[in-house]
Amino acid sequence: MSYNDFTKFLDASPTPYHAVHTSVQLLREEGFKELRLEDEWKLQKNGRYYVVKAYSTLIAFIVGSEFEAKNGFAVVGAHTDSPCLRVRPSSKLAKEQFKQVAVSTYGGGIWRTWFDRGLGLAGVVTVKRDNGNIDHVHVDLGRKPLLFIPNLAIHLETERLQPKIDSEEHLQPIFCCDDGEKSEGYDHHIELLNLIAKDCECKVDDIIDFDLRTFPTEKAELGGLKDEFVFSPRLDNLLGVYTTVKGLIESQKQPVEAKYDNITKVAVCFDHEEVGSGSAAGAKSQVFEQVLRRLVLEGEQVNQENFSRAMAKSLIISADQAHAAHPNFSDRHERNHRPRFDGSVVVKINADQRYATTTTSYSVLSEVAKLADVKLTKFVVKNTSPCGSTIGPFISANLGCLTIDVGCAQLAMHSARECADAKSVDNAIKLYSTFYNNYSQVASKFEF
Repeated sequence: MSYNDFTKFLDASPTPYHAVHTSVQLLREEGFKELRLEDEWKLQKNGRYYVVKAYSTLIAFIVGSEFEAKNGFAVVGAHTDSPCLRVRPSSKLAKEQFKQVAVSTYGGGIWRTWFDRGLGLAGVVTVKRDNGNIDHVHVDLGRKPLLFIPNLAIHLETERLQPKIDSEEHLQPIFCCDDGEKSEGYDHHIELLNLIAKDCECKVDDIIDFDLRTFPTEKAELGGLKDEFVFSPRLDNLLGVYTTVKGLIESQKQPVEAKYDNITKVAVCFDHEEVGSGSAAGAKSQVFEQVLRRLVLEGEQVNQENFSRAMAKSLIISADQAHAAHPNFSDRHERNHRPRFDGSVVVKINADQRYATTTTSYSVLSEVAKLADVKLTKFVVKNTSPCGSTIGPFISANLGCLTIDVGCAQLAMHSARECADAKSVDNAIKLYSTFYNNYSQVASKFEF
């Protein structure tokens, strides 16, 4: 794999909308065809397809040459969103000599890391065209830093070691100096609206609405003495998105014995995981189940029971980033479960079902990992530590499907700039592509 391709993907994906758009470009280059949820589908065996929901969730799949619904699905799932600061519906602020853009926190970011960085703006804009059509336009205003959240100088700080951050008052970025230009009649500064209109090639009054997010403008890059680190914003979870989509693409380049090409291989990337997944585009919605049901019912013999049979034979890999053991906070990690930057893929386990891994799902994946020659590392949190969650438990509960939570090791999760194990990127792609092509054969050895 070219790490340059990965860093380009990261830089091209400042928002979930862009992550899906960039992923779709990769799929189209490999012959995947778009399906629309509102249309009737006519699927072909060996067919490669993708569906986009709400511009920020992606479902892609390859129908096996010998596909039968009762044989189920091999699924890898990730999420497209990351913690960020979202522009508010009415964002005009002005204090002292500065115009500011009012933002709301999205997800559980380490907000102190967003101070003193150049921030860009990107997202999607709804525009009414002269012909009356309504367009959704992807915009990226990050060619230069537009926003900045300044720290308070240490000389003015009363709590120098651990200053308290008020997320309402202290996270509002400056945008420009206030030159007196008015924005009467608009919910946003006219300077911001002019920038958006220029990028969308429309007039300000043609902008109906938008969803813009801030993002650090520093580029993704490899670092460390031997280029063993990936430094970038949004590694949680664009690393999962990239490896999921690339794993599906790479799987079609490897030969598979016909009798084991009897499943459908699925990659799904949901939005809104960082805020609980409870949306039409999130993992708690019915959209994924609806797509899977359509694949089952597309067969020559329509049998409602086939969906339940398919779910009983399927395995879902939830691919989300994992915590590497931190060199400066070693006491925060359980003594026997300390993921390293060693190229392994981390299997996440939690007794309280914050992760969906079971003994059976781990056993199946461990067989796949042997075929892929990829090391698996187990991870649990300490009893005294809180534990995050993923899309895994939601999908597992909704579909009654065997599920496993995995991820690649990283440091500084939810920071404005994170650090991941470079070697694990290639190994995750290898693991997922091997899973797609060998799941049917491996699963035949197990009773679920």
